[in-house]
Amino acid sequence: MNKTRFLNLLIVLALIVLAAGCDIPSSYELDIETTSDLGPETLARIDAVNRTLATGMEVGPETRQVIRELNETIRQGMKAGFDEATLKRVDDLLRVVEDGLKIGLDEDTLATLNGLVEVIDRQPGQWESAGTEIIRTLERTGGTMAGRMAAEIKGVMNEARLNMQQMTAIAGVEFRCNVDFLGSKAGATLQEFIGHTIVGKLRNILSGQAALEPIPTPWVCQVIPERVEVVRVGEQLIFPAGLITLTGYNYVDANAPRAYVADEAGNPIPGLQLFPYRTSPYQIQLNLQGIDFSAIPPRSRIVFTWPNVPETTGVAILMPVANPPVARFTFAPSGGGAPLTVQFTDASSGDPTEWQWDFGDGATSNERNPTHTFMEARRYTVQLTVRNPLGSSTASEVLVVGEALAANFSFSPRQGEAPLVVNFTDRSGGNPTAWTWDFGDGQTSNEQNPSHIYTTPRPEGYSVTLRVSNAEGTSTYTAPDRVIVLEKLQADFTATPTSGQAPLTVAFQDTSRGSHIVAWEWDFGDGTTSTERNPVHTYTTHNLYDVRLTVTTAEGRSDTESKPGFINAYKLLGMWRPGLIPLDPIFALLNNVEAHVAKFSLPGGQTLDTGWSANRFVCGVVGMVARNGDMDENGHGDILKAYLYPQYSNTYRESTWWLTADFRTHSDQAEESWEITVLCLDKKGEGGVFDYFTYNNLPGGEGEGKAVFSDPQLNQDTYIYCGVVGQEAAWGDIDENNVHDVVWQAYTAPSGGTWMLYLDFVTHNRPEETWKANLLCIRRGSYLATEKPTFRFEHFDIPRGNPLYLLPEDIPTRDYVCGVVGVDARRGDLLESGKRPILLEAEIVPQGPVWGLATDIATHSDREETWSVDVLCINRTVVKTVPEGW
Repeated sequence: MNKTRFLNLLIVLALIVLAAGCDIPSSYELDIETTSDLGPETLARIDAVNRTLATGMEVGPETRQVIRELNETIRQGMKAGFDEATLKRVDDLLRVVEDGLKIGLDEDTLATLNGLVEVIDRQPGQWESAGTEIIRTLERTGGTMAGRMAAEIKGVMNEARLNMQQMTAIAGVEFRCNVDFLGSKAGATLQEFIGHTIVGKLRNILSGQAALEPIPTPWVCQVIPERVEVVRVGEQLIFPAGLITLTGYNYVDANAPRAYVADEAGNPIPGLQLFPYRTSPYQIQLNLQGIDFSAIPPRSRIVFTWPNVPETTGVAILMPVANPPVARFTFAPSGGGAPLTVQFTDASSGDPTEWQWDFGDGATSNERNPTHTFMEARRYTVQLTVRNPLGSSTASEVLVVGEALAANFSFSPRQGEAPLVVNFTDRSGGNPTAWTWDFGDGQTSNEQNPSHIYTTPRPEGYSVTLRVSNAEGTSTYTAPDRVIVLEKLQADFTATPTSGQAPLTVAFQDTSRGSHIVAWEWDFGDGTTSTERNPVHTYTTHNLYDVRLTVTTAEGRSDTESKPGFINAYKLLGMWRPGLIPLDPIFALLNNVEAHVAKFSLPGGQTLDTGWSANRFVCGVVGMVARNGDMDENGHGDILKAYLYPQYSNTYRESTWWLTADFRTHSDQAEESWEITVLCLDKKGEGGVFDYFTYNNLPGGEGEGKAVFSDPQLNQDTYIYCGVVGQEAAWGDIDENNVHDVVWQAYTAPSGGTWMLYLDFVTHNRPEETWKANLLCIRRGSYLATEKPTFRFEHFDIPRGNPLYLLPEDIPTRDYVCGVVGVDARRGDLLESGKRPILLEAEIVPQGPVWGLATDIATHSDREETWSVDVLCINRTVVKTVPEGW
């Protein structure tokens, strides 16, 4: 035996041993023996077949027979040598085996599945329907491998649905991508984003590769803000917003990003350390507060890099640019006899480089601070125009030469409701240098053009006087027209009774406030109206009725008060017994109402799994108390959060409602502790009895009760009431030590046929806070028109915080369970220093036979806030669980 043949024999024997060691199911007793004479391509194909057989997949009898023939052909080739005919037969038999083992799927099925994956790749928003069809196709195909693949794809789909729920809870259904990063598509919706991220996993499963990576690939969809705009504060350049947020998923510690500042060429800038931190599996934040960007060159950017992916992303840093000039000047003296020499002084901002003066007598100057002599006694309009490379600006002032001092003024508006802001404009002649205003209400001012607030109504008007003076004397002027301040018009009414069996006769009483009310227009909610001041009306049909009153003054001012479901003209419900009478529609709806109330305790800033199924229940916050907190008013940050969101629970192996609660407190003090009351309604009533809405990224109000949001679908024809059952005020700067008209508000009110949402927290005059709000809206229906309605909606005005306010006796604890679904705290002065037993409170607590309403927020003791509170009460017949003591 020569040396070459001996080596070949050793190789063949080694390959036979390797082939015999493959993990083939013993029940098949199948094997493929290999030899190097077959060539590397054929050997690789045989190895792939062996790996497929080792998975334990089902193999049909025809394929088994072909494998036996293939084994026998290889053995014969090893004995006699592999001629062309034998090699061709091996190739043909191997192709038949490969076709029979293609993951248990034929060519048409594979093409169908891959086509569905391509649909998701092209139209990622269709991932739910296309993925479901892939699973159905695999399950119809049958076979062990097809079933295993279907199970893996079900896992991918469930994970995608969970990610969809979590990102909806964080960012809202209107969330859109704004980056082209890690394969995501700029402008994509949340549905499209989720679909795009599962394409690779589906392809891996269909090709037989591993479906999951040991460390998941981080996906980024949205970066807020998209650019960092720095501003100059003294000698520093800072980023006022202070925070960059990346939203996506698959965020774990193993793939946490690194961030650094890079110059235009991409080189990291030394000496500046950034530390992004993971706040949840769906959000990463980078805090830039306190960082001085003065040493950063223009066109720099913040770069995020990831440890296990090659892609990076950059957020541009925009430096402040020089501003165009704004013209302004002063002059002295301000007047006098002719000839008069006047010194003009430029006071313009924006670093002007050119000055052009026009003195109003034909003379001009290009000096920065010129002196000019006016020869004639008259009025001159002096004009200054300044320029720099970024623009120009013009300002003018009137100079009076040789004119006698004469006081005069105008004002606007001339009348209005208290509190009324009036602007006064000095129009005196003779260049006065001092002004003294008497506004007629005991208040004065020394400004030239003041604004004044009249708080007390006086229909006969206030007389205003101006006294002006200069070096030559004084002059006084009293305006012949007075400032007319009217009492604020506010429509309101009561009724007796508000509830009773139909037909129900109700006497309405006008309790409106305001000057000169001359007209009343009533809408009783049943299609009838009245123009009497105190009408009596009979409701003939059982229902809950909205009542609206519009009052009008002699001056044409009007105001409207609407009270949804104010009159309950009910019918008595008899007992329904199966088999005797058909199920009344009222009973049908009531059968879908199932409520549960629970109380939870947790530290501020933490989350808690309530255990309530998100698949079966809709849950919201209906009471809250934050205890032992020390309010922090410095700097931007999240102010208040108290809401529930759905998230997968490892404990309960399904999506459950999770609770989070927090209030801005000092970091060196113990976090506040929270007590939260939660209401859960069975979803079988959703769409028929109630609906649940979540809104994100809403702007805060402006401190005057401004409705910051309206949604046409929240119309009053559909919903008799909407209440706030979850809220978050994010990224605000709390303002303390000042009395404000609005301290904290999160409530709804009817206006223009829809439920308007009011959200605000007292902040400094900086960018307002942004809000998240969860709303529970109760649908209209005759099921509410019963002696003791399933739902009751009440509004209470409370003169000050802290003392317990007792609800009326017609809402007894034996009949109803109640919660807070709207708050409006006004005219309070927040207290920032020192811990308080109650930092914030808005909850209902039982007080023997009646309910007590506790409201408070940490304020100075001599400046207690006033409250308006909305309460939702649910009949105990539909409440299945309540906290102990309720």
